[in-house]
Amino acid sequence: MSDFREHRDRPEAAERAARQLIGAAIVEPAAVQWADVEPEAMPTLEAVAVWRVLVEHTRAHPGVRVDEITIASRSRVPLEWVGGCDGIATEPDARNLAAIIRRHAERRKLRKSADQLVELAERLPVDPAESIDGGTVGEALQNAVARILAAVEPPEASRPVQLADACRAFAERTAPEGGAWFPWPGPAEPTLSTGPVMNPVSLAVKPWDAWTNLASIAAIGPESVAVLVGPTGRGKTALALQMALAVAAAGHPVLYASAELPADELVARSIACKASGGIPWRAILTAYGDPNVKHAAADLAAMPEGKNLYLWTPTGRTRNVDALQLVARQLQARFIVVDYLQRFIDDADDKRLAVMRASGQLRDLSRKAPGWPGAAVLAVSSIGRPKYEAFATVDKLRALPADDLVGSGKEAGELEYDATLVLAYTADAPTPGQAERLALVRVVKQRAGQSEGEAAFTFLAAAGRFTPLELPPRSETQTPPKPTPTGQGNARKPLGGRSFE
Repeated sequence: MSDFREHRDRPEAAERAARQLIGAAIVEPAAVQWADVEPEAMPTLEAVAVWRVLVEHTRAHPGVRVDEITIASRSRVPLEWVGGCDGIATEPDARNLAAIIRRHAERRKLRKSADQLVELAERLPVDPAESIDGGTVGEALQNAVARILAAVEPPEASRPVQLADACRAFAERTAPEGGAWFPWPGPAEPTLSTGPVMNPVSLAVKPWDAWTNLASIAAIGPESVAVLVGPTGRGKTALALQMALAVAAAGHPVLYASAELPADELVARSIACKASGGIPWRAILTAYGDPNVKHAAADLAAMPEGKNLYLWTPTGRTRNVDALQLVARQLQARFIVVDYLQRFIDDADDKRLAVMRASGQLRDLSRKAPGWPGAAVLAVSSIGRPKYEAFATVDKLRALPADDLVGSGKEAGELEYDATLVLAYTADAPTPGQAERLALVRVVKQRAGQSEGEAAFTFLAAAGRFTPLELPPRSETQTPPKPTPTGQGNARKPLGGRSFE
């Protein structure tokens, strides 16, 4: 029978791609960063050992070549094997080879999962609680099935995208033929002025500056599950994304799982958040071909955020907490944002029971386990309709007792009471003629450290950016003062002052 598979999809293509990539990296050390492949993804023991040497050398000595004799000595792979590796040292070729290697690595994982299912099936009936490989038989079955289900979904739905890759795709967009279509009169694309988009090339804003305030009150770190609850349309996504950018900028792998926003919008929001000036992210999103926007996307791709932040925008059956656990563990993410949690829960007759189950899964994901270092999880949640009035303004949110705010979110009884940290958030409504508005985060529950506290910000909604602000104590004021940004700190300390290592 004829084999209709493309040549690059055959198993031997992975070994050939690995040797070509290794050859390219020997000639051009930057190929290691272009490929961004973990050593364990390589198809042979020799390739794993050699690639690990190249990765470690590149991290220690960026841009410095290492000779084949040194590679063979460090990897303990025969010099003849290393010398036989040859490849083209260009970024597009390195990335294409890496894609082949990753695809076959995923297939090997899938075959291993299938083999594990067969092995477990042969032991049926079994006790689901029986211990096996650091877990239970029931957990092993669930994990194997989850991996198989994730593998059959379209890649764009089931796999995260590195922010750097999303930025490159963003810069290469072309305007729709005939322009964007809108079913209402007026300008089709938002602009800052009659001219082109203002210059966003200088990405000078440091997103971690805003967490000087928040870090003093909120212990968001390893093995924590935080819930950010607030009204719809007031900036929760902007706050969560800026938090993700901050942790990624500090060098930690971050997963931003969005149930509502596509990758392009998240890229535009990230550029606007970091750009100097108040450049609306909507203007950046619709600036097809603008050279300034292209440069800004390239700059963001080259920053630590570009390497460490992964965007996951699943649809359909892949949007569930089981898949979230799998993706987070594959990335070894230390900070995980779920925006927002209720959209990752299957439609069920008993929504509260489903949320309770999902809450337990997030708690398990945060905790350390064999082969898993634990993570900080931030789940974004909207408030329930009865609590709209309590979150109407910053003044009202400040005035309420903390106990009255725990349980404000949708299906909150199973989520907020189970979390280690609950943050209540709101922002004032926009004032005509004033670009910035006042925003506030209150700690209303915390199992570690102090139980109360608040962090105030000025919120530039158009750019989705928060800037620290000091407010007088609640007892000294009835009405919050007009927002005035204070000096911005530039310490990159982790949120809550806790290390993600």
